[in-house]
Amino acid sequence: MRIPDVDALWRDLTLAGRLLRRAPVFALGALLMLALATSATTAVFSIVNAALLRPFPHVDLDRWARLYEQPRSEGLGPMSASIPNYRDWKRQSRSFAAMVLWMPMSLTFPATRPSRSACR
Repeated sequence: MRIPDVDALWRDLTLAGRLLRRAPVFALGALLMLALATSATTAVFSIVNAALLRPFPHVDLDRWARLYEQPRSEGLGPMSASIPNYRDWKRQSRSFAAMVLWMPMSLTFPATRPSRSACR
């Protein structure tokens, strides 16, 4: 007993094989594009998996501390330390085994590019 969907799939595959044998250059190009797309997808997933999906292996998270600077002007909350202050804190610290500076940043790219005449 034959399954109709499998028979249709087999007919489609044999037809595709015959058509690709008639145009070997196209078949080679299609095979190379498929290999390139597969390897690019694998590379991107590997990077995303390592950077975003898998948790970073931190050691002794209960021993971490976050230090801020409190600006003197009113209305401003805690801020990341400046680079000179971080260097001073690291040099003078006796309580911490190690220190790392982390500064959050955001970048904004313009929606349109300036015309050449505006640059002159």
